[in-house]
Amino acid sequence: MVFNAEVSDAPEPLGFTDGMISDVVLGQIEENPAEWVRVQGTLANVLLDLARRPNATLVRAGETTDAYTHPLYVARAAHQGNIHLGVCGFHLTGARITVDGRETIASKYQVLVGPQDEFEWRTPSAAADMVPVKGGFLEQDQFRVELVFICRQRVGKGIVYGSVDLSRAYRGVNLDAVGDYEVLVRSQAPQDQDSPPLEACDKAQVMVGKFYPDNHSAHVKKGDRYSTAVYFNAPLKAVSPIITGFDILDIGNHGTALRMRLYPQNIMKETFILNAETWGETYLYHCGVNWAAISEPTWRCGVLNVDGGRSLWKVRGTFSPAFQSPPMVFACFSGLDMTGSFNWRIHVTSVDHTGFDLSILKTREGKVGLASISWVAIPGEEVLKRKNAWIGRFSTDSLSADKNGEYTGSVKFGFEFRRDPKIFVGVDHIDFTTDRHVRLVVSTSNVSKTGMDWRIKKWDETVLKGRVRVTWLWIVTNGFP
Repeated sequence: MVFNAEVSDAPEPLGFTDGMISDVVLGQIEENPAEWVRVQGTLANVLLDLARRPNATLVRAGETTDAYTHPLYVARAAHQGNIHLGVCGFHLTGARITVDGRETIASKYQVLVGPQDEFEWRTPSAAADMVPVKGGFLEQDQFRVELVFICRQRVGKGIVYGSVDLSRAYRGVNLDAVGDYEVLVRSQAPQDQDSPPLEACDKAQVMVGKFYPDNHSAHVKKGDRYSTAVYFNAPLKAVSPIITGFDILDIGNHGTALRMRLYPQNIMKETFILNAETWGETYLYHCGVNWAAISEPTWRCGVLNVDGGRSLWKVRGTFSPAFQSPPMVFACFSGLDMTGSFNWRIHVTSVDHTGFDLSILKTREGKVGLASISWVAIPGEEVLKRKNAWIGRFSTDSLSADKNGEYTGSVKFGFEFRRDPKIFVGVDHIDFTTDRHVRLVVSTSNVSKTGMDWRIKKWDETVLKGRVRVTWLWIVTNGFP
């Protein structure tokens, strides 16, 4: 029996020369290699791969005993001809395994996935009629390889993870010397990949909609505000936060200032007021406002406001309460106040379970009075189970506009939603000249469970100096618009 102890001290990384476990080796030790998913680096890097697998989720091994009780998942890694069992988590940079009695981090590893109810932990006596999960092998000599299975044992306040030869354990050999431990077994036969999807729990409690001000360009005045009352199709269970973003912008070049702010007010269970306003010398001829009411209890959202004259801001957004593991984060502009240069972009970095860094960059000649950024954080584990949301981007990069000033493309999601999603789009990078009108339209079409088409269009005399980048949030909603 081999146990891999999960300890509190930071392990020393090893440079594994073996790389990933080969498909040939995998075929020797298991009937279904697809249950182990390849990972390099943080576990967040495998979210898209897991999302392609219907009803798949990470197999829970246990949790840490620190203040945040991070969840741990079953993992394995190759080293010097053997496959070693261990654990991984969103808070780790790799898989924790033990090699020659020393715990280390493997940057290349595999994580076990499967249907949510397929696996469970049992004592050997309780697992006698069940199928154990094959974890790897240990080379005994040049002619003999011993299969090992996944087990765990509670020691003090923690749990150690490792492998066991169940061919002997099932016959009761040396059980007294080992003490009580549990083996990972299949609680039922693996589900077919085409099995029916979940019905009720996979819909996010989110409402999305759009607002287009009803105004004529001949009546536009500088510093105008446009407001409308939005009524939900059905009352919310509680007053929910609302985020905004824009997909249409038509601003005149009077005074070479780009000033616009989108915001909700008077939010109630049945309705709220949605505003699009400008100030100073800015003329807002038209805009398109996307809004989303976030009622999903496990999501976090908010608006970050920054001001000042620096070329780079870095502000910290915090999650309250904190997540158990790093989430996916969506961010877009909901307010702009710039002169001198219309080149502005945002980046989300350093995401962990407590928050994220938001970097806002502009050119040296640009002057900024205000930036408002709407953001949404979605737990990655939940997305894998419910497949009800995803985040991505498209932009004018490496594309040439046609004679009408249009950029077009398609997005293939990489896995199939269980239902047709709703789309919330926003802009996180613009770069226009200041001596012309800023006229921009972003639209999506042919939205399905697997992808969509998109279009970015400028018109009239608008000049795009660099690029426009659009960030999108796909949501399978709970049936409301």
